[in-house]
Amino acid sequence: MEEMESIFDQSQDEERRRIVFLKEAFLSIHTHLDVTNNESVRAVYNELHNTLMGIDEQEDLRWWKNTHGPGMPTDWPHFQDYSPEKKTKKGKKEVEKKETIEKSVMIGGVRVRALYDYVGQETDELSFKAGEEFLKIEDEDDQGWCRGKKDEGWEGLYPANYVEVV
Repeated sequence: MEEMESIFDQSQDEERRRIVFLKEAFLSIHTHLDVTNNESVRAVYNELHNTLMGIDEQEDLRWWKNTHGPGMPTDWPHFQDYSPEKKTKKGKKEVEKKETIEKSVMIGGVRVRALYDYVGQETDELSFKAGEEFLKIEDEDDQGWCRGKKDEGWEGLYPANYVEVV
């Protein structure tokens, strides 16, 4: 973890130098393109100058570190404790209960067809074309994503509203 923080600090230093360089470059351009003699662009020129002067690399880096750095807040999944159900007399109600459990777990998966093309944005996402069929192996989560598996073996997340059950 310390090595990760050290590398992050190095990247923060590089980013600070980049911000300072860009600020100086834009201020130089700003100085050389002074068109304030023209009244119609004076307000735009002043607004640009005020914006450039308002750049604070330390504040930007602090925000970036808090949002995306080693100490950023995470949204880890919340797990529930497993408690096996007590067995009762075997009857029709018991069989019905087992069938609903199997459907939510989806042993083997449910065949779905893509309604739209989707190109995965992350490495854990599944890409597909409209009309393509594959298996839905996990139900939709609270953010609207399902896990699927293509016939070629590729597995990943996809938007639940992009498919229909075959």
